[in-house]
Amino acid sequence: MARKRRQRSTRSQEPRHISEVVAEILARSGVGETQSARELQAAWQETVGPPLDELSRVVRLSRGKLEVVVSHSAAVQELTFRKHEILRRLQQRWPQKAIRDIRFRVGPVE
Repeated sequence: MARKRRQRSTRSQEPRHISEVVAEILARSGVGETQSARELQAAWQETVGPPLDELSRVVRLSRGKLEVVVSHSAAVQELTFRKHEILRRLQQRWPQKAIRDIRFRVGPVE
């Protein structure tokens, strides 16, 4: 049995504001995610401070878990000791991100 494909109209029923169109295009292109990643990295660096900011890098935020790559295990241990403080400060700075946990792993920081 052949499936019927629903065709989308190239024209919207109602005019849309330009800001809606631009937001949709940015979301599709991933530009918003890139900006958000930069903001998260900047917040991370400000929150942990030197020298840990140079030894770690935010990889992603997924389902409320912030994943951070750290250059070596000693730095992971230090960050783990400070995890609750760091988490609280990030939650205060970005309540809309809903960061619930931080996961550290050893890897290359570039």
